Amino acid sequence: MNKAFIMDLDGTLLDSMDVWHNIAFEYLRSKGIQDIGKNLAKSLKTMDFIGAAQYFISEYGINLAPRLICNEINDLLADKYKYDIDLKDGVLDFLLKHQDIKMCIATATERPLVELALEKHEISNFFDFIITSTEVGKCKTSPDIYIQASKQLGTSIENIIVFEDAYHAIKSSKLAGFYTVGVYEKQFEKDKDKIIALADKYVYSLKEWSL
Repeated sequence: MNKAFIMDLDGTLLDSMDVWHNIAFEYLRSKGIQDIGKNLAKSLKTMDFIGAAQYFISEYGINLAPRLICNEINDLLADKYKYDIDLKDGVLDFLLKHQDIKMCIATATERPLVELALEKHEISNFFDFIITSTEVGKCKTSPDIYIQASKQLGTSIENIIVFEDAYHAIKSSKLAGFYTVGVYEKQFEKDKDKIIALADKYVYSLKEWSL
């Protein structure tokens, strides 16, 4: 059977969600904004880069084009992806074990950051391609990124397994008909029961999973 994997990046392959939880606060403070709502991270968690930039413009009055805001956030994140962010537990073993299976990365993170992380961990060779929400033009509340990835993989939806950590992304994947594995992420602890109920399978580490 011609199986293929669509892999989320942050929270699934990379232990980077703490960075994402804090980066919006860091960015706004760099603009001199101190009165930041405590629910900022919750408001942003389903958004892609452009959506977050538009939120900063509407809610905090940042007078910059959305693309420029995205570039500035990318600049803040670049060193973290290049030097600091580690793979999650079991990821390298998982990739080595399944290296004969066609895989891609589907992520809300922008391509330059993805490439920095893959280069740092020397794992680029495991993936046929990268596809991002920015390139697709839809965030992961829509299944478009998974459908486009399946077309590029050249594999039918029923033969693709999607690995995701976030409830909204798992929901989109499932609604599009993909077999979906939920991967534990501490930042989404409050959603764990919902994810377990929705996903086809749930793992605390990728090393627990095999075909």
